[in-house]
This record gives sequence, C-alpha cells and structure tokens, in this order.
Amino acid sequence: MTTVLSTPAPAAAAAVAAGDRFTLTVRCPTTRGIVAAISTYLADSGCNITDSAQFDDQLTGTFFMRVSVTSQTGSTIEDLRDGFTAISDRFGMDHAFHDDAVKTKVIVMVSRFGH
Repeated sequence: MTTVLSTPAPAAAAAVAAGDRFTLTVRCPTTRGIVAAISTYLADSGCNITDSAQFDDQLTGTFFMRVSVTSQTGSTIEDLRDGFTAISDRFGMDHAFHDDAVKTKVIVMVSRFGH
C-alpha cells in the first residue's frame, strides 16, 4: 500500500511559518567555482536550497543565478547578507537577499484604448 502526503511535513511547515524563506539573486562575471561557493556558503549557514536556477550569458560573459532557501537553523536575512560579503567580493558580484515573507508592491496599469 502506498501513502501519499498532500501537506508539508511538520518541520517544513514550521520553517515556512517562521518566515525563514529567502531568495538570493546574483550577477557577476562568468568564472568557475561560483555555484560551489554559493551552495557551500548557504549550507554552512544552515540553509536548505529549495530551488535554484542559473544562466551563463556567453555573449557578455555574465553569470546569473537565483536561489531560494529555507533557513533551518534560524539564520536571519542580516546574517546571510553579512556573511556573503566575502564571496561577493571574491567574484565581483552584484547580489541581493530578499525575504520571501515581504510582499513586493505591484501596480497594474490599464489603458482603455487599443494599441
């Protein structure tokens, strides 16, 4: 008999409820070791990677990455930002940590006329 769970496990639900979900966005020159450095830092900081996407623009030599994480040890967004500075400096990154609990403000504009 197979049992399928349709709700998150209690530990996962507690992590989500605690507001410990963050997204890291990165842009930097392409080079080896970027993904390894980021994933190692996040793991060492007590984070579990829940989603990751990366793209290497070969025309411009620019690397892009977006990583969603859940802090399993209570690391705050400030902790993650402060500790990431060394990696950012090493690779010449533009980066940002975003708290997934903070809603992004959006404006929707509509025209009554055809275009």
